Amino acid sequence: MSWDRTKKCSEKSLFSSQLEKQQKYKDEYAVFQKFINNQIHSHPPSLAKDTANCVWHSDAMSFNQEHRNSPEAPWQTQQLLEMFDKRNSTDIGTILKAVCLDSVAIPVKITNGIENYIRENKLPSRVISINVLD
Repeated sequence: MSWDRTKKCSEKSLFSSQLEKQQKYKDEYAVFQKFINNQIHSHPPSLAKDTANCVWHSDAMSFNQEHRNSPEAPWQTQQLLEMFDKRNSTDIGTILKAVCLDSVAIPVKITNGIENYIRENKLPSRVISINVLD
């Protein structure tokens, strides 16, 4: 199975659909895409097997619109590798450092627990919560 596929109810790329859904969170949260390299179909030798490549959401969205002939078609591995190259993919540590130290995100005070916050704000199920000590 390829890392991307069409949605069950349409011929649209599942990954491109996820990018569109995440668009509404981009101004309030630090949104990025994480690709676990050994889960990419036909894993190319240029990607270290036991690592992940990360790309900021805005970079993935712009690459999808500017460099793919059919932004709604399923992504091919070669397109993913091209995005990594053109949009300067990085590792999860660099992303987390940017979130925690480089003011990419603004801390949010959560009083009723992260699960309630996610539910109340209708966030996607896969979020990273970082506790900041006062």
